Amino acid sequence: MTTAWTTKFAGMKLPLAILSFYGPTDFESGDLDKRRAEEYPERTMKIQNIIKALPKKPLTQYDGNGRDTTGMGWVRPGDPRSELVLSLFKEGNGLSLLLNGLPRSKNEENSSEDFSSEDSEDSSKDDTDDADTWLHAPDAERIAAISPLAQLRRGNYTVPTFVIHGTRDEIVPYHTAVTFVDALHAAGVEGHLLTVQGARHIHDVTLKMGTRQWDESVAPGYEFLLRHLRC
Repeated sequence: MTTAWTTKFAGMKLPLAILSFYGPTDFESGDLDKRRAEEYPERTMKIQNIIKALPKKPLTQYDGNGRDTTGMGWVRPGDPRSELVLSLFKEGNGLSLLLNGLPRSKNEENSSEDFSSEDSEDSSKDDTDDADTWLHAPDAERIAAISPLAQLRRGNYTVPTFVIHGTRDEIVPYHTAVTFVDALHAAGVEGHLLTVQGARHIHDVTLKMGTRQWDESVAPGYEFLLRHLRC
């Protein structure tokens, strides 16, 4: 969604349309830093151990093939990626992580000790060199710079947008999608909201094209994109 204004600031052509699946749109209200996702467990690893164990290369896709048998989906305690995300949901540090980045652990470059989820006592008391810096709340302008709602209210978001969001989304509250689409309409920008009753976050990952669920909760968004691409 940030391409709606970052392309403009970079002197590039705006996208013809944007399709958003359950994306966060309001970073100023504090909703994303409230404790949520209570059905998920607390993290078991210290932040410094998570940093050491994180893969060096980013992952760009979900494992949606259904091989997971834990019933917990992407949440796998002991996996540093899951542990980091649990920290965002449970401890109110989402914006700090997004905008300040991860802290550096003490002796990070010199230590070769292998950390695991078993080394998890007092995980809330992390021993990092710059803990105060990374947990410091970003200022309002830095937050607004990544917030679709803030940019819309400033007149910088003018791209037609289609939002798909589940009413039981445990990560990004459904009401934020309603607020954003209402704000699009108020600003005279084309906006659509497809409400998926009872759906949670990343509800579409395992859906197959041609099924009733796909046709009802995914296909309308792509049809919207195609209409604008053909104009």
